[in-house]
Amino acid sequence: MSIILSSTLLLQLTLMSGALYIEPDPQDPKAENAAVAEKVVKFETSIVEFPTKKLVGMKVRTSMEKAGADGGALWQAFTPRMSEVCKEPKGMFGVSVMVSESEFDYWAALEMTPEEPLPEGMGEVTILKGAYVRCTVPSIEKMGDAYMYLYTEWSGGQTKYVINQEASAFEHMPGDWQMGKPFDIYVPIKAK
Repeated sequence: MSIILSSTLLLQLTLMSGALYIEPDPQDPKAENAAVAEKVVKFETSIVEFPTKKLVGMKVRTSMEKAGADGGALWQAFTPRMSEVCKEPKGMFGVSVMVSESEFDYWAALEMTPEEPLPEGMGEVTILKGAYVRCTVPSIEKMGDAYMYLYTEWSGGQTKYVINQEASAFEHMPGDWQMGKPFDIYVPIKAK
């Protein structure tokens, strides 16, 4: 079964996650020891409907190679300003909006309190209503592995769904989330 991903995006996901597995050459008895990367980790998934969410936050244009560093810096800049968006956030969102084959806008965002004005230096991003595959990730350190699993193993084994390239993938953390705690990744899908 073919996977609907460009080779560039697949390679970038692989590099970002560190979860590439090199299949040993069966003709080489030493090849099994030469495989230096680890197998892709499996995660629990479920198919869910997610409602439209209008979010407010800050964004950075990045690539898969720089996403970890850029995303971390963005969250460090956004976290002290979260109270400008919402006094008691129900959840935090990290939204990835592809702008080209190699670049995307990554948003650190919250649902905005309706009566609040748009804070200076922030913008709006919308998560579209639709079907998503939800994957619970045990910790932030496993985020790259989870994306790798969803875009390769999970999507490659699907007979009912394909990844919807027209919508945005996102992370959702509960309002009281802390480093080391689980969170969910949502990847948009559609029926084959």
